[in-house]
Amino acid sequence: MSRTVDIQRINVQVEGETLQMRIPRADEPLYRDAATELRLTVNAYKDKYPNSSEMPNSGYLMMAGLDLAYRARLLSEQADTRAFASRLAALNREMEGFLSTIVTQG
Repeated sequence: MSRTVDIQRINVQVEGETLQMRIPRADEPLYRDAATELRLTVNAYKDKYPNSSEMPNSGYLMMAGLDLAYRARLLSEQADTRAFASRLAALNREMEGFLSTIVTQG
């Protein structure tokens, strides 16, 4: 059975431009938070590299985009590692339990 997704149109401000988007209503807070994070990251790069003659506005936006994409990728890899580490710890506990029963029986 197919579920319909409630779609909504939102406007998000990024670098003086209004982006109109159609998104799932449930995702609105995430999109607004993402836009805020993008603005904060762009402003951090503007503070770090204030000479606008050396860096056009699009450069700040590209640097911020790359920074955010890097952080998303890093978090994704860390999440994968944590899942693996959790499973490995569980297997280790099972193995220790198994070995302790062999030692006590032998």
